[in-house]
Parts: sequence; structure tokens; C-alpha cells
Amino acid sequence: MSVAGERATVRRAVVHIGSDKTGSTALQAALADRRRELVDVGIWYPDLDGRPDHLGLADRRRPQPPPLPTVAADTMVLSSEALWPLPPRRIARLLDRLADTPGIDEVVVLAYLRAPVDFAEAAFLQRCRMATTERALRRLVALRSLPAPINPIVGRAVDRLAQLGRWGDEVDRLVAGASGVRARLEVRPYRPADWPGGDVVADVVTVPGLEPAAALLLDRPRPRRHPTPDLVTVHASVLVREAAGPEAQTRLLDSSAAGARATGGPGGASGRPVLPPGLRRRIATRTDPLLARLDGRFGGLADLTSTSVDVAGEEVQPFDRTAARALLTERWPEWPTGVPG
Repeated sequence: MSVAGERATVRRAVVHIGSDKTGSTALQAALADRRRELVDVGIWYPDLDGRPDHLGLADRRRPQPPPLPTVAADTMVLSSEALWPLPPRRIARLLDRLADTPGIDEVVVLAYLRAPVDFAEAAFLQRCRMATTERALRRLVALRSLPAPINPIVGRAVDRLAQLGRWGDEVDRLVAGASGVRARLEVRPYRPADWPGGDVVADVVTVPGLEPAAALLLDRPRPRRHPTPDLVTVHASVLVREAAGPEAQTRLLDSSAAGARATGGPGGASGRPVLPPGLRRRIATRTDPLLARLDGRFGGLADLTSTSVDVAGEEVQPFDRTAARALLTERWPEWPTGVPG
């Protein structure tokens, strides 16, 4: 616990690395919102550049070093999903700098892992949401038809798991070094159905060293969850963005999330997968052996294999301009006249 007059120092560093699509934004918002109160229970969540996260640690050109303590606390928490894909030399530099920080005698790297097929679905829809033109969206959707052996969607799913092994290797190197700092990589499965309100924060506060934050972080207004939109909704939002700008796109997505078209699953309201069955099966067969090795190394990941994910040959969500414009007529009747025909 922080005590007035103590020398600014921390004993433990918890580095949350994501991955993306595992509730990182909600966690960072909760920590940033309770930043001052957390210090009173011995947890320091630094403010870097006024952001809720610590993206600067992962900057490619000029990465920020870990901050030196400005308070006396038991635990410092750093969080950015942009840390997940760092190359080994960058991971080593970050861990070494933390180990060299006066007072720190323990480094915990915290990672959440989502089932690969489920993650690939959600990540693909997220990339589609980021398209700024219908032409760009069409190119992204065309990736679905590439043969599975050469499809980059499969490659990204495989490399995401391999990257977790790289983090593990660098943590092991730190443990084997002469710093004397204890270190571990704690990997937890992403299981929102098991958490109160589906809130990852409820699981994070069970990490050793973060338990004092439970009362502060759980006793707070929960932000409205934004379910993953389906491909038709994404297509409609991109048409609106081209016609009226990004703010209008955000309003349409918020409206759709609040309406009956959206659900909490990766497939949005349609309930259908966005990736074709052959691609889903390829992701499962390529990632299952990697998951088995990671489970043997870190534990707790066995139920993330394809046996827990439906990869049946369902009909996929269509890329359908007619359906997208019909959605605009339903939700935003003023937009179709301003959207290219």
C-alpha cells in the first residue's frame, strides 16, 4: 500500500499484453478511471501521454521506456495490446528495463488468449470495420476466397500463438539471468461467459498482486458493451462513412449495436460465421498443435482447441450491397439518398 512520505518505488510490475479482442480496452478504461484511487491500495497505473493505455511502450520508431516510479506502491500495471507482437529483442529490452528498475523484484507478464477460430472471426470483422471505402472493404472480403494454404488470415492466427511462445522464451531468459528478479508469464483463456457481466476486469483482479483493486474496479459503472456487428452492418457503415464521414459511421454502428440486429457473438446478429468453413477448418488444424504445446507449457488452454469451436460447414455472412442499403433504409432512412448507388 502507498504511504505518504515513502520513497517512490514499486516492488512488482504487471505487464498486460492483450492480445487484442480480449477486452483490453475495457480493462484500460477501468484502470485509468480509478488511477488515483488505485494508488491508495498500493497499485500504480501510470499516465503516459494522457492515454488510457501505454501504447508508447510499443512505438516502432521511438519506444518509451517503462516509467520510473513517481509513487510508493506495491504493484505497477502497464497495459497495451500493441505489446503482443513485439519482436524478441524488443521484448527482451522491455523486460530488462523493468528488471533494472530500482525496487522491482518481480515481473509478471499477463496475457489473455482467445480460441483461434473465434479470434480470427472477430479480428476479420474488426479489420473490415476499419475500411474507409467500399472498395477497400471489397478487397478485404476477397481474402475469404484465397486458398487456405496461402491465406494470410490463417498465417496471422498461427503467428499470434507463436508470438506467445516468444514472450515465454524471453521471460525464461530473464529468470535464468543474473538480475535476481522473479518473472513469469501468466496466460489465461478468454472466457467472458465465466465472468460476471462478461467483464474481463473481474478476472484480472484475481491476478496475484492485483486483488486490492477488486473493490475499486468492480464497483463502478460498467460501460455499454458494443457487440460485434455482422458484415452487412459493417458494409452499411462503410457506405455511410464514404457519404458522410467517420462520425456518421460511428453513430450508425452504435445504433445497430443497440438494436435487434446485433448480438454478443463474433457473427453479429446473423449468427453465421464470416469466414468460410474450409478456412475455419484450416485455422483449427494449424493452431491445435500449437495450442497443445502452449497448454503443456502454461496450462489452462486445452478448451481453446477446435473441439470447443464449431467449424461446421455453415453458410457464411454475405457481402451484399442490396442488404447493406436495406439496412440503411431501416435504421437511417436519411442516408440512402446520400450514399452512392
